[in-house]
Amino acid sequence: EIETSANAAMIRLNCEAVSVVTNVTLPFMKEKSFILNVCSIASFVPNARMTVYSSTKAFIKSFSRALREELKRKKINVCAVCPGPMDTEFLAVANIEKGASKTFDTLPRVNARTMAKKSLKASRKKRAVYTNRVFYKFYRILAKLLPHSLVMKLCGT
Repeated sequence: EIETSANAAMIRLNCEAVSVVTNVTLPFMKEKSFILNVCSIASFVPNARMTVYSSTKAFIKSFSRALREELKRKKINVCAVCPGPMDTEFLAVANIEKGASKTFDTLPRVNARTMAKKSLKASRKKRAVYTNRVFYKFYRILAKLLPHSLVMKLCGT
């Protein structure tokens, strides 16, 4: 139902821009630098009604993990930050405001300021992926252990 141009713009922003900005800035980064890439809990499992979004976030997570491995010899860390839903304009843009999704309505919200502080701390500790809140950490583990088809049914947005 989303316009083709909107999906293409999301792919350019979440995939192409992350790759290009990294490529342009990386030559200027020194040892002990770090890159924070904002993913989402949506990167753990494909999500119906958020097909392109969750796919692009999975790209960012995969890109970050692979890049992290490549940059270890340069002592540059890459951390994929995977927050849960935050009360920002994203929910309106994604058409999942209050009442649009029972699943989203029940999920605990993440404070953007707290997420930013904890993400910086996690990256300085050389974490590869950072997920806040125990609830979302548990979801991340489930997504690794269970078939995605099952998790998709359980979490239907």
